[in-house]
Amino acid sequence: MKRFLLILIIISAGFVIGSCTEDAYERNNPSLSDFNAPMGLKYTDVINGREFGRIRSVAPTLNTGGILPFFEIVSIKDADGNILDDSYTGFVEIFNKDEERPNDERHLGRIIIGTDNRTTPEKEEKNIFATGDYFFTIKVTISAGGETRSETFEDVFRLNVAPLLAENLLYVPIAQNLIVGSEPDTSKPSLRGANPAVSFELGSDTDKLTINPDTGVISLKPEYSTTENDTIYPLVRVISKISEEVLEFQGKGFLWLVASNTPVTLPRSTNYFFYPSLKSENKVDGYLKEILVDDGRTDSRKWVSVRNNASFISPFAFNRPDNIKPIITGIQTQGKGGAIECDAIFNTVDLTLHEDFDVSAEFHYRNEFTEYFADGSSPVFLEMYYSVDFDPTRPLGEANAEATWVLVNDIVECTVPRRNQGPFIGMPYPGDQRLKTNDVAAALKDPGRNGDSAWVVCVLDLNTLKSTAKKFTMKAKYRATYTGSLVAPGRDGRYKFSDIHYRATEK
Repeated sequence: MKRFLLILIIISAGFVIGSCTEDAYERNNPSLSDFNAPMGLKYTDVINGREFGRIRSVAPTLNTGGILPFFEIVSIKDADGNILDDSYTGFVEIFNKDEERPNDERHLGRIIIGTDNRTTPEKEEKNIFATGDYFFTIKVTISAGGETRSETFEDVFRLNVAPLLAENLLYVPIAQNLIVGSEPDTSKPSLRGANPAVSFELGSDTDKLTINPDTGVISLKPEYSTTENDTIYPLVRVISKISEEVLEFQGKGFLWLVASNTPVTLPRSTNYFFYPSLKSENKVDGYLKEILVDDGRTDSRKWVSVRNNASFISPFAFNRPDNIKPIITGIQTQGKGGAIECDAIFNTVDLTLHEDFDVSAEFHYRNEFTEYFADGSSPVFLEMYYSVDFDPTRPLGEANAEATWVLVNDIVECTVPRRNQGPFIGMPYPGDQRLKTNDVAAALKDPGRNGDSAWVVCVLDLNTLKSTAKKFTMKAKYRATYTGSLVAPGRDGRYKFSDIHYRATEK
């Protein structure tokens, strides 16, 4: 009897397995008669998206019974119900199946206003979604067995656009002398990247100063008097008349006033507006790193942050903040492999915020243990690049590969303090002169530009970019010139990289 029951169980299990297999086959070859129309499309509203900028929704939820949907934007309405024309819709896209990433369905139905990986940089400048509410009607289509079925969801996505807040409030010069009874007013400030519907308010020193709520000009009060020079760091509030949002600005790097009875000469100010700590690999600390080619070997040449070791820190960074750490590449010796290329990509900044200043970038590096090949060539180089179209919102690998990078090794101004050399144009060459070769090209190398085991201070003039570069990005590339294993007597060494920073100096 027990044996008979066991046989029945085995037979029954076979039917269940067969039934599941057949059902799975049918679902892999579906017919629309087995499915309902797309149902339940839901988006999370976007509230306080910033006008004229890039805005992205999250992917919606939707029930299609497992069939991959296709999304279309049917129309966009404003708050009054008016359907918008191509001047708006031309700068809106919706994600469907990506041919480059066919298995990635995380972004299906996601709506992008402004720019993204599929648009041109010009669209960001022309995006005209100003303050207000917008409602999107979306059509979803499913296809199977040569048939299609669609459903339209009216006003399914709400976009609320808030006024663009100031990226910066700029008084020029930063240090200003207010002379009692003669020149008691500051210059008129400029707002960068902001909706102009704002008012100004003082948050400090109201016993000495007043501010014009419409222009932002700060003045000494008529009753103000002083017997000695009075230094003031006013707190200025910028208040949106539309949303009533408030931004505050204060500090020596923003505006400092000296009130006096007679003229006072004030120094030019320098704003170190980008000075990353480099203490770890994330955007908060200033950089990201990417191994471009591993070639099946170790990745010990990748950039790594290190402890604040004095031997790694450039001795020529006089204005550096505390807790700055350098990054280095791992040492490699003859016959050992490593990643062919690795990049340290520094955070993207907007240079146009500093258009009224002299703008430059400075970085320090030191190369060690590099020995040339017998033909006089170097096994590795440090290459410095900049880009004005790197997109920090994209995945790192894609953003790095698709950006336009400009090599600056031949245009930077460098100094090698240890060798009393500089400034000169172009970066020093790596390696030493103890070459096991009679190569003529190697012998002609200028010893004064030998960067081996010496800190090099490099400065890149950014004034030609400051009017247009809203997405300025620099990267350091550690690039090997060989493939496979090293060839004697070459040794590729390492680079220490420290104190990259950008500065804006008053003219």
